[in-house]
Amino acid sequence: MRASIYVRMSYDRTGEGLGIDRQEKECRALCEEKGWEVSEDRIYRDNDISATTGKRRPAFEALLTSSPDVIVVWHLDRLLRKGGDLERVIALDVDVYPVTSAGPIDLSSPTGRMQSRMGTVIATWEGEQKAERMWLAMRQRAEQGKSWWSSRPFGFELDGTHRADEAAALVQTYADLLTGASLPTLARQLNDAGHTTCRGGKWTATTLRPVLLNARNAAIRVYDGEEIGAAAWEAIIPEDRWRAAVRLLTNPARRTGGGGAEPRNLLTGVATCGKCGGGVKVGWRAGRAGEPGAYAVYVCRASSCVSVPVLAADHAVMARLASEVDSPHNREKWQTTRKRGGEVSQALLVEQATLRSRLDAVIEDYADGLMDRGQFRTGTEKLRTLLAEVERQIEEAGQVSDLAETVSHGSEVVESFLAMDPTTPDPENAPMNVDELRTLVAAMFERVEFMPRGRGVRMLHPDHFRFTPRQPAEVTTVHG
Repeated sequence: MRASIYVRMSYDRTGEGLGIDRQEKECRALCEEKGWEVSEDRIYRDNDISATTGKRRPAFEALLTSSPDVIVVWHLDRLLRKGGDLERVIALDVDVYPVTSAGPIDLSSPTGRMQSRMGTVIATWEGEQKAERMWLAMRQRAEQGKSWWSSRPFGFELDGTHRADEAAALVQTYADLLTGASLPTLARQLNDAGHTTCRGGKWTATTLRPVLLNARNAAIRVYDGEEIGAAAWEAIIPEDRWRAAVRLLTNPARRTGGGGAEPRNLLTGVATCGKCGGGVKVGWRAGRAGEPGAYAVYVCRASSCVSVPVLAADHAVMARLASEVDSPHNREKWQTTRKRGGEVSQALLVEQATLRSRLDAVIEDYADGLMDRGQFRTGTEKLRTLLAEVERQIEEAGQVSDLAETVSHGSEVVESFLAMDPTTPDPENAPMNVDELRTLVAAMFERVEFMPRGRGVRMLHPDHFRFTPRQPAEVTTVHG
């Protein structure tokens, strides 16, 4: 007789499968005692899989379709936890031999089936009781603010203390996010610094986004999707900074695609429609993307007021940027800015972004009826006062000095960009990545507007682009 051995373990915290190995050893001993043949292809292992959650058990499914002569398990509850699974085993019309029982379970007899069904009912009850106890324990730990995670999260140890290098990386990542960096750029920075995810993988925008959204970084305890109070561990970043990051990452206007694709176009999120004031998106003409003859265009998001070929628009904007950067007046203006203020700490820029986010939140709460007019006025006045002070410090320091440095060398960047073949742009060899180019454009122009060309006008003219130059003290960054 050929025996089929089934072993299962619900939770394997080490991943070494030691519990599975012990079960298999005892099952093999029983088979040897009975004189049954055991082959490797008839040993079915489900490791780290619960039988009560309804999650598919691959090895269990394979066992059911293998036409076994006899099934050997360490204990019946390793094989069965639900009545539905028992009925499927009964349909096999084979005996089941649990190592821990005095004899086999004869599923071909009414008595054997009754005993099995009663045992399965008890196993189901025990599983539900255990789940209830675990739920109450987790809820209690959550209310007490204690850490409760089965695997170590990035930035923390299992006991809730910080892992210093990862916590510092998170602080910098939040700061860069709030001052304009995109998720793909942030993921690349973490990879370049030698950081991996807690599972040892490389960071991507998709894996980074939920980490930044997680309230544990601000020492806020969440249970079942609901904030239930302060956690007992130390925060990696202040709560208001975390909430500002959440607002930014969950803003519907931000093109993230569930984690963010790196901005591919220079002017999406930067340029606007000169007729209606709406933003622009990228569309395609003469076919779909990748088809012969198809080309990309910037189109007004609201009502297609304007449509401008992407390559033509990018080169027109960069050409105007070249003239601005090469202007002796502008060069002197930016040089004076750098000398006057020196470097602005990123902390000031992060504080500015955080205060603006808090102000937006107050305005939204008032619009939603969550506060009265008096609370609204008090809240906004206080935040505006704090914001004005931070912006005064930024202005005194000469605003974003790293942008001043970039602009001072901007002519070289622009010349390199304009020298590229507009029909076959090569982003890999571009002097700056798209994020940096977008920031450079935003540094020089308060507004870039596409003007309607009028009916029947096909040729682009300089008047179809309207630029509002920015003063150094007005420099901002662009959220990609």
